[in-house]
Amino acid sequence: MATIKDVAALAGISYTTVSHVLNKTRPVSEPVRLKVEAAIAQLDYVPSAVARSLKAKTTSTIGLLIPNGMNPYFAELARGIEDYCERNGFCVILCNSDDNPEKQRGYLRVLLEKRVDGLIVSSVGGDAGVAGGLAEVRTPLVIVDRELDGIDADMIRIDHEQGAYLATRHLLDLGHRAIACIGGPVHSTVAEMRLAGYRRALQQASVQVRAA
Repeated sequence: MATIKDVAALAGISYTTVSHVLNKTRPVSEPVRLKVEAAIAQLDYVPSAVARSLKAKTTSTIGLLIPNGMNPYFAELARGIEDYCERNGFCVILCNSDDNPEKQRGYLRVLLEKRVDGLIVSSVGGDAGVAGGLAEVRTPLVIVDRELDGIDADMIRIDHEQGAYLATRHLLDLGHRAIACIGGPVHSTVAEMRLAGYRRALQQASVQVRAA
């Protein structure tokens, strides 16, 4: 694989000048720039992202950790994040924990080792280990959908309690009375909020809430 020194040798200039052309850190003359570009094309040279990130102290990557990639909600969420990041010059590293706390902690460690510029985390419910790990992280962090106790970070989520209430209320208005609630993983705060909305709607309609 060609190196920056190979490009410099073929172009007949110093590798420092090649670096300036690649990183746009200093103006160079048009003839020199064309020489560098021709050498790069001839050698199929690909700049090292690792070396560039060490110098710039940025990797232009965002780590995205989700609990279930098969869930249409998280699949659509990941697609939206990826599209937005791509338009803004960032690459997304997607990790799917399969609702497995141990796998989630392993992925978090990998993302931090890769020095991602930011983390977007939708956590497995009830994972105190990942919450403890994130509490010590200095990487910019956004929590999505599932709250983590003890984490001081921006959080984005929908109103699950109100959503479940409105869905149940709609069925009640249609005349249904035997209504089941499938809220998600038992130990997640999201499931608890959905169940609360479901129960509120039934109680307002004087319909008994029956345990499964």
